[in-house]
Amino acid sequence: MNMCKWVAENLEKYEHGGLSDAVRNAVEKHLGACEGCRHLHERMTRIRQTLVKLERVRQAA
Repeated sequence: MNMCKWVAENLEKYEHGGLSDAVRNAVEKHLGACEGCRHLHERMTRIRQTLVKLERVRQAA
């Protein structure tokens, strides 16, 4: 399997602490070396943060 595809498939678990130490370390190593995957991770993080903000606004309304 392509490493970038493997990392992309594991990013959600990575964010939520659902990976073993060995897998987490492999994801982090790849993110440090691969600009494309790093950008994907950053976009996913921004989307998640935006969704949290929208949920807060919805609850406040």
